[in-house]
Amino acid sequence: MTKYARHVLSDLKLTLELLDRDADNAEWRIHWVAAVALARSVRHVLWNVDVRDGRVDKTLANNLFAEWKSRENKEHEIFRDFIDLERNSVLKEYESSVYPESSIWLLAGEEGFLLGSSLFRPMEIGRYEGEDARDVLRLAIDWWDRQLFRLEDRQN
Repeated sequence: MTKYARHVLSDLKLTLELLDRDADNAEWRIHWVAAVALARSVRHVLWNVDVRDGRVDKTLANNLFAEWKSRENKEHEIFRDFIDLERNSVLKEYESSVYPESSIWLLAGEEGFLLGSSLFRPMEIGRYEGEDARDVLRLAIDWWDRQLFRLEDRQN
């Protein structure tokens, strides 16, 4: 039913694993761009492949899409306030809501120790400001899982 959208979601989960590794800032940024593109691609592939090929009912998908965009439903704010916004910012302007470089220093007396460059990557602005970007991405992944299950369940 949502075979191809689920394939994109699977790749998104793998990209989150890459983001969880301690990587330098450039590598992390590239993985973030990939994750943001994949997070938004789930919807595009759902519509352009699964719906078009008849695996998913078009009317049902349209109704869900309208629900996701509606400001009245807080359940879908992750779609509006992160998946859509971050995608538009990153892919159209190459600007991200994530703090550009992250390093955690442990100070012990006169000495400092760099713990890692990817331990904490906070969102700088928006609805999820102050939260680690990977935690927000996890919310998006969980939301997509629920939405695809809803769609599949309603089709049966």
